[in-house]
Amino acid sequence: MRRARTLSVTAASALLAGLVLAVVPASPAAAEEVVERPAGGVFAVEGHGWGHGRGMSQWGSQGAATLGRTAEEIVSSYYPGTTRTVLAPARMRVLLQSDTDGDLQVHAAAGLTVTDLASGVTEVLPGGPSRWRAYVSIAGLHLQSQTDGAWYPYALKGVDALAGPVRFSAPTFTRVALPGGTSRDYRGVVQAVKTGGNVAATVVVLDLEDYLLGVVPRESPASWRPAALQAQSIAARSYSANKRERVAGAGHWDICDTTQCQVFGGSRLYTSSGVTELEPASTTEAVRATAGVVRTYGGKSIFAEFSSSNGGHSTTGDFPYLAAKPDPWDGATPNSVHAWNASLPVADLERRFPAVGRLLRVRVTARDGNGEWGGRVKAVVLEGVSSTGAPTSVSTTGAGVYGARTWPATSDGLKSSWWRILAPSYSSGIVSQSTAPSLVRPPGAPSTGTLDVALRNNGTASWPVDGLHLVVASPPGEADPLAGGSTRPGVLLRNATRPGAATVEPGETADLRVRIDAAGVPAGTHGRTYRLRIGAGAVFGAPVSWTVTVTQQSAPTSSPAPTATPVPSRPLFKGSGPARLR
Repeated sequence: MRRARTLSVTAASALLAGLVLAVVPASPAAAEEVVERPAGGVFAVEGHGWGHGRGMSQWGSQGAATLGRTAEEIVSSYYPGTTRTVLAPARMRVLLQSDTDGDLQVHAAAGLTVTDLASGVTEVLPGGPSRWRAYVSIAGLHLQSQTDGAWYPYALKGVDALAGPVRFSAPTFTRVALPGGTSRDYRGVVQAVKTGGNVAATVVVLDLEDYLLGVVPRESPASWRPAALQAQSIAARSYSANKRERVAGAGHWDICDTTQCQVFGGSRLYTSSGVTELEPASTTEAVRATAGVVRTYGGKSIFAEFSSSNGGHSTTGDFPYLAAKPDPWDGATPNSVHAWNASLPVADLERRFPAVGRLLRVRVTARDGNGEWGGRVKAVVLEGVSSTGAPTSVSTTGAGVYGARTWPATSDGLKSSWWRILAPSYSSGIVSQSTAPSLVRPPGAPSTGTLDVALRNNGTASWPVDGLHLVVASPPGEADPLAGGSTRPGVLLRNATRPGAATVEPGETADLRVRIDAAGVPAGTHGRTYRLRIGAGAVFGAPVSWTVTVTQQSAPTSSPAPTATPVPSRPLFKGSGPARLR
């Protein structure tokens, strides 16, 4: 099970399981929500929460702590019907999914010991090498030592091929080298186990309480209130114990170190920038203060799901203690994931669901009934048209749409399946406009000029640069004699906020220009009102008006006819060429 982290760089939870193209039956009956493809190609979205919303809200626990609630009050509320229980000490086996290179490398240390668990053969490794490595071949697991960057085979008390698992242990921390040049210190021991495909998986084995020292600061900010950190410790311990009980010693590990399970960072991180301590005093104190405490249901540790924020209302899980109910604590402390806005380009949905072809509309057909707008989206139908013009229809879930553009993978992506697409709102406001020039009908001057205006996007929908123009407001799109008879008299000059951008986003400004010519109109005053239009769509936005004065140049004043001059009988100049009179 994958859950949200408050500070994670990966959007949380098993929401991505909802990417399967299947319609989930509606919970409560509700009117369908239908949103047509926006002219700008981008849906404006608002939503609540980050993550799946089941069990404890981490931001809610912080909100409760700021209101003076204790850790026991917090977990009792988020997991109703459960019992406080204290577990005996236990060990956890943690798969390091972050170690992806197919072997296990550890840094040398005084007293570093290696053991083949199958045979029980053990040896304190000699000094000299900088690293030790366990890797897999068809024959089994093998050891190597590294000196001056080169690897050399090492036989454990004369044995080259080991059945494994192969265990490394150091007196304090075992430092594991990871892909990308980083490394981490881990409490306990580290094992290389042979898996399918002849690769070695890396597993850390340590006490449950020590394991939590590397979990709680990865799941909650160390600066949070003690009660919130203690609630996180109890939830994480309960979740871990539940996983351990269900695995019951089978296989090689109980849990993993990523958001697919529970984030575990170890004790210390080494990078090219230096060393980072990963066990802050505040979270260590929270773990120690709740030592062994879990929540149980029916005598078993609970599946204590949690996510960053439930947006103010939890949703139902697979167990009675994962109930849907309003959460007044989520939002008690201001945070950016309680309520949010996002952008969802049509192109992202078309890419995620290619069977829809050209997307025409989104139909939300079912929600879970929990919270604003009817709660989290359960069923969605995407309707479109294929390249041959045939109608298309693709069914998915709210999580499927969320998965098309997630945050923080994209800065303006969706954060959960509790979302609503806003009907596109096209609106504009005048930032500035030029004074109307006075024109003179040809051949007078000036006979041409421009009307310039800067318009701000005050709506919720993007304006595409391609197709955005000004038209005569009434009747919309009428040919404009003042602009040479054009039905699109006003052209877009640029996105003034982001020159070169393909869209004008809400809050940004566009510069537009109408080129006018006195030749097409009679002398007099000519009032003109223009509005925005995208392509052949409806006109919208603030009307922009000018009054243009056109005058007729006066005819030249009459003068007496000139006296006739006799034509000379011979050239005035000698020679030939242009100077000669003809």
